[in-house]
Amino acid sequence: MSKAFVLALAAAAGRAHAEAGGLVVSALFGTEPPAYVHAAISNVLSFTLPTTKLVVHLSTASLAKPDSFTDPRVLFNPDRQHTSSATGMVTRQHASNVRYASQHLAFDHVVLFASTCRLLVGGGLLESTIRDVHFSAVMQPPWAQIALLPCDQQRKHPRLRKMGWCSSWLNIAKLFNGKSSDRQSYRGRMAFSMHEGSFFTRAAAVQFSDWLFAETGWGDPRVAASTQFTAHSGVVGEELLWPTWTLSHAKQIGYAPKPGSSFCVHDGRFGSSDLSLAHSLVAFRLGVERRRRGCAPLMCAAARE
Repeated sequence: MSKAFVLALAAAAGRAHAEAGGLVVSALFGTEPPAYVHAAISNVLSFTLPTTKLVVHLSTASLAKPDSFTDPRVLFNPDRQHTSSATGMVTRQHASNVRYASQHLAFDHVVLFASTCRLLVGGGLLESTIRDVHFSAVMQPPWAQIALLPCDQQRKHPRLRKMGWCSSWLNIAKLFNGKSSDRQSYRGRMAFSMHEGSFFTRAAAVQFSDWLFAETGWGDPRVAASTQFTAHSGVVGEELLWPTWTLSHAKQIGYAPKPGSSFCVHDGRFGSSDLSLAHSLVAFRLGVERRRRGCAPLMCAAARE
């Protein structure tokens, strides 16, 4: 074989390896103006490597047009649903994005973005951080356990009357990878992490997404939309369900987070001990700077226009 042919094969193999080692950004948009959606997507494209792809879900209420985006790195999930906060729809549509990506893209990791997320630093910092640590950190604050209260106890709390965890959509044993359906068996095992900036290996993200569609009622968007949560300091279903499943299946998916393995884009209205466990790299929210010791300016949550 000629030297030029060998070099061409090596270059092709290198490109294939880069594609296989890529990152998928799962992004959701609701009713934001088209210009806002374009700006958010442009931000991610500008501050990520060419091997990073975006899988975007546009709510049926969105006025943005998929055909107005021409960059081949952007894919639009055809499973368009009407998204709503404080319900199961945010988790469902991120899972739908992951399932769509697994059918069309080669990648190693997934990171979850909200419409308010913005990257501030490029040069592959996002990708290298995720590649090195594989999983964002999950913590188990005491207040997260209220999600496991029996229905009758939840109804005694005015703020929790819409909590959806006691509904029939969830098989509690399958969430915790256990056998008992008694919620008391899993006391103290609820987990939390902000969904914006959470990242996972491909295998773990796909397993969770398949579990969500196959083993809960949220495969049906009507069930996901009707499962309501009363937020605790801004934390709702997506901050509890996916992290809890991750911890409960840690051995199966290889979950072993390293220090500093979270991107925090909320202002963190939690106790100091909880905040210290977050290992935040970022602390911006809604355009208001909230720097905290040890944070690096990698990502922010920008104010909507």
